[in-house]
Amino acid sequence: MLIKFSEPGLTVYYNSLIRKLDEGDKHQYELYLNNIPGQNDIGSYIGTLETKLNTNPSELDYSYQIKTIKDEKQQRICWIIRLQIFISILIAVINDITQTHEAPKINLTDYKLGIFGSDKPGSDIDVGIQYIATAESNLAELVKIIEDKFMSYGYRTLDFDIEFYGDLLTITKLVDALPVEYLYLSNSEFSCKEFLELLPYCGASVYRNYLHRQGGNNSLDKIRQSFIQDFQNYCETYIEKLMNAGLLVSFNYTQQNLLFSLLRTCLGYSGFSKLFEDVEKYMYPKSVLYNAQNDRLEKYNYQRAEYYKRINTVEDIINNRQELIRTQNKINTSEILSIFSGIGNALIYRKESYVCVPTIIYVVRIMQAKSANAKEKMGNYGYLVSILEQFGYLFRFQENDTKFDKYNTRLIDALNNITISDALERCITNLDTAVSVKLYRHTLKRKPTVSVHGRRRGRKFSQRKKK
Repeated sequence: MLIKFSEPGLTVYYNSLIRKLDEGDKHQYELYLNNIPGQNDIGSYIGTLETKLNTNPSELDYSYQIKTIKDEKQQRICWIIRLQIFISILIAVINDITQTHEAPKINLTDYKLGIFGSDKPGSDIDVGIQYIATAESNLAELVKIIEDKFMSYGYRTLDFDIEFYGDLLTITKLVDALPVEYLYLSNSEFSCKEFLELLPYCGASVYRNYLHRQGGNNSLDKIRQSFIQDFQNYCETYIEKLMNAGLLVSFNYTQQNLLFSLLRTCLGYSGFSKLFEDVEKYMYPKSVLYNAQNDRLEKYNYQRAEYYKRINTVEDIINNRQELIRTQNKINTSEILSIFSGIGNALIYRKESYVCVPTIIYVVRIMQAKSANAKEKMGNYGYLVSILEQFGYLFRFQENDTKFDKYNTRLIDALNNITISDALERCITNLDTAVSVKLYRHTLKRKPTVSVHGRRRGRKFSQRKKK
């Protein structure tokens, strides 16, 4: 939902969620309408939330602790209190900016909030801040101000399962003197060359999910070693599981082979692991200890500072291109790829986000917002990128049925949108053939076996089964 970054806009949004609760609960939650705490009461509301979640002060972990509450109504009350805290802190930020002139470069009427997340108690809250004016955006500074406000109470946004992003996917064009949102980033003209340039960001996304899954219990050398083996094992079994579950019944032989070849190929492609070190710096900053609360906040400060710096770099590129984009409706492929890379570099330093722009466009703009304009911006290689990112989350949430189903649905839907052209076949087949010998000789160190399709691994998926 896209709302104005103003107190009235946030209040309307808050009340709409409360009214939605009452639709099915005979007005049990009506007393919460317009019940947004003032800035001086935020601390006490946080304390109340911690009490209801049965956690000690400053040990809040909403995403985990909400699952330990079995009573559905109590879960809902905790969700409402978190929502109240979230809205109240954003209103406090508005007051800081407009009344104290803390950030003179930021005019809040130039920004909107894209707030994503369902009304389920266990859902997270993702907030994409969108610039809607025609001058220069200052998204990195605005995200910093918001996160600083959370930190002033001694908490990360992540403690509430909330994360903020600078939404750099659109600019505002003036059409007949009226502002119009324009999604200027397209991958519809990408070729295999651009796909290979994006593979390191797919690798970063998959690897980051794996590190989250490991929980930092092993040395990085051991984690890298186990990642390669675990990833390979999962590649070998994933499609077989889908087929056994009847989820690939409607896909033809070529589509199934495309997915198998894609997953197998990426591990052997040298560029796939190019950003692993950057992911490790995000996950395990060497200067930070992991036991005390202050060390946890220090780690968070390092991560968000890196994010702001990287977003600033991309903003500079976009701000310098805005006039060109508005007048010519697009920028060339190399410039788009540069922006994709810059956004990907930044999003490595957010905890739960997708890393690759094509995935964000596909999930947020096409699947969730049902945007026909966004669908025109997606091409085959964008869908391949999305498939790989979904795979990373499947890899991470193998034991979580709800999340597994969510990402699996997205993966299968992306696969269904691919048109398997000769160029795409050549791209994946050539990669597959090039890396298969290296992959199985140097990582598995065993003889080739028969794949889930009854074929030798490494065989070209272009050798289609004839009807």
